[in-house]
Amino acid sequence: MSQMDYWLKDQQARGVDIDAAKAKLKKLDIHVPLWLYRDTGTRFGRVHQEDSATADNIFEVAAALHKITGCLSSIVAGGAVAPEDVARTKARAEANGLKVSTVHGSYTTSEGLYYGSLTNATSAIRKEFTEYMLKQIEAMRVYGAKYLSIWLPDGTNFPGQGNFIDRKKWLIECLQEAYDHLDPDMIMLLEYKFFEPAFYHTDISDWGTACALCRRLGPQAKVIMDFGHHAQGTNVEHILANLIDENMLGALHVNASKYGDDDLIAGAHQPYRLFLIFLELVLAERYSGFDMADIALTVDQCLTMEKKMPGTIMTVENVQIAYAKALLVNLDKLKELQMKNDVVGAAMTLKDAFECDVRPLLRMVRAESGLPVDPFAAVAGL
Repeated sequence: MSQMDYWLKDQQARGVDIDAAKAKLKKLDIHVPLWLYRDTGTRFGRVHQEDSATADNIFEVAAALHKITGCLSSIVAGGAVAPEDVARTKARAEANGLKVSTVHGSYTTSEGLYYGSLTNATSAIRKEFTEYMLKQIEAMRVYGAKYLSIWLPDGTNFPGQGNFIDRKKWLIECLQEAYDHLDPDMIMLLEYKFFEPAFYHTDISDWGTACALCRRLGPQAKVIMDFGHHAQGTNVEHILANLIDENMLGALHVNASKYGDDDLIAGAHQPYRLFLIFLELVLAERYSGFDMADIALTVDQCLTMEKKMPGTIMTVENVQIAYAKALLVNLDKLKELQMKNDVVGAAMTLKDAFECDVRPLLRMVRAESGLPVDPFAAVAGL
């Protein structure tokens, strides 16, 4: 009996449906912003990596990584909304076997816009950014994109600088105008962040605020949960479960945080937390009618010290490992132990799945999908 046979026999003894797990892993779709492959950096400066993509080859780089992983065909396009740019981006994406799934705008606090975009006290600036959203919706129609992703840096640094309720009303007015222009199959995504770049208050600062705004707008407005946009010690998986239960989850932004919004590689230093996040997704699919395909699982991290290509492969593998381990949890046994208040038994059921080596399963999935069994070796050869 081979090592793989022993592994499969062990999983079957644990009550795991390997075929079902493989099917789920093969369907995994990870959305990637094109800027992930470009030179990025920190507030202290931009860092160049030798394998960073350029404007000339970025689609080819994205396509090469998709061919290695089999799950990176959905891309996030930036805020450029000139019709010729949209047409060019769409043509280059399709020529490389990619599709634009999301349009993400830039509502920056650049010079002259220090005081906000959609919450700015100056009505002309609010109108400018509202029209910008409308142009993005036009771009979505050309791309065939489903998601309009919105993160606002709007906030204040001092008490009394702005009126909270006035800013909220302006924000709703601007978002509502854009929302009313959405096609029936489009989703507006609102992202929250509890600080930065404003440090006294942020206009969309937490998941409750984002939920309230989405409810005001309508059923085509959903919340983005970014793993890093929380205070230290926050139970992110609990928030995720609530968003799913409220039918408010539209996207997950995958990264990791040690101190704040650090945008580190997902699972790099808190793999158990990433496992617990994916466990909530697995539980929701089992018990709540939730479908992973209904959300945009999106990489949102900043590769600076890491080379772009192996860093991206590490992200994908960490996500696949966490998802695979969550799929190995015996959910029937877990439910039984929870109903008996068997605290240790339930915890050990999770620990048993988390400590399982799922690399044989991933190799099996890749081989059956016609992908390189070792993605790191494949990317090293590019």
